[in-house]
Amino acid sequence: MKGKFKKIIALVLVLIVIIGAVSVGVIYNKKKLRSITLDKTSISLKTGEKVKLTATLEPLDTNNTEVKWMVTVGDTVAAVSEDGTVTANNPGIATIVCESVDRPEISASCQVCVTSEAPKVNAENALVYNVDTGNIIMTKKADSKTSPASLAKILTASVALKYAKADDVFTVGSELKLVKPGSSICQIREGFKLSLQDLICGMLVSSGNDAAYTIAANIARKEGGNNMTDKAAIVHFCELMNAYAKEIGMTNSNFTSPDGWDYDEQYTTAADLAILTRNAISIPEIKEVVAYDSKHVTFASGQHIVWSNTNLMLHKDSDFYNEYVTGFKTGSTTEAGKCLISTYESSEESTAGNFIIVVLGCDSDAQRYEDTEKLIKWARENKHA
Repeated sequence: MKGKFKKIIALVLVLIVIIGAVSVGVIYNKKKLRSITLDKTSISLKTGEKVKLTATLEPLDTNNTEVKWMVTVGDTVAAVSEDGTVTANNPGIATIVCESVDRPEISASCQVCVTSEAPKVNAENALVYNVDTGNIIMTKKADSKTSPASLAKILTASVALKYAKADDVFTVGSELKLVKPGSSICQIREGFKLSLQDLICGMLVSSGNDAAYTIAANIARKEGGNNMTDKAAIVHFCELMNAYAKEIGMTNSNFTSPDGWDYDEQYTTAADLAILTRNAISIPEIKEVVAYDSKHVTFASGQHIVWSNTNLMLHKDSDFYNEYVTGFKTGSTTEAGKCLISTYESSEESTAGNFIIVVLGCDSDAQRYEDTEKLIKWARENKHA
């Protein structure tokens, strides 16, 4: 009897061990889902492009393997299929979510930025910078070297305001003899006295090379000593230009004149010019001047003049007028071609955006404005990028 009892006890113990082992196995194989991780948390796509997202469930041996994919933000921007394939439909921002079917509180998301293809432009070099997001959203040979033309005058103005005040008065001197024949000038004469702000106006609005040389000579002597010859003063000012350019992050430029004349050793890039313009819009005296369509000025020495801006996008009677363009600068030389840097600012819903547009090496005046307008329209559509 005792033997049978022992056998029964032994059998029960075996059963307990077996049941325990099975239970442990069941528990092990049915671990609860703790998290979902996607292989990408943000992606950028062009309209029409597709990408597949992959979800990893933790623990790997969870029995909660069913997930569902959905678009929670921007359902017109992108779509997602049952296997996690995302299709970009329209410019904008979308949020893709992968969610556990059994435990919907467990999910993971990916932000999708959709942009359209940038338009084709005739400019040799081009760039669009989104001031609001801090992103360069379009480039065409933006790092290729080119002559700066009068776009260099933005740097000349920036350097001048580092070393002098806008209301400082300077006298036009013999440095005007260094201005190249055929230059664009703002009609100042030796002996005239102008404030720095008025000289900057003549240089940036009327694109006066004479104003550029007057600024350069006076600032150089103010900073480095009055005994400099005209040529030495210009050389010293160009040293200040190059130091300032490096200081603000222009890494692929070299300047040898204050007006941007064509010289083999003088060059810049669309990318560097965007950096220069981004810096210049933070200088109130420059931002104010480049917005004038025209300006009546009375010099400190008493003369009067009206300067008209060379940027036709600022003139209401021009075919190229754009009410949201706030500046910035034209440029034109044989080597550089027709160039234009524009700033665009609008907070209105239908036209919203804040951009810097650079187009260089255009064949005609019309082309630089047409290319700029194309890029403005495209940038507005992709202002989220």
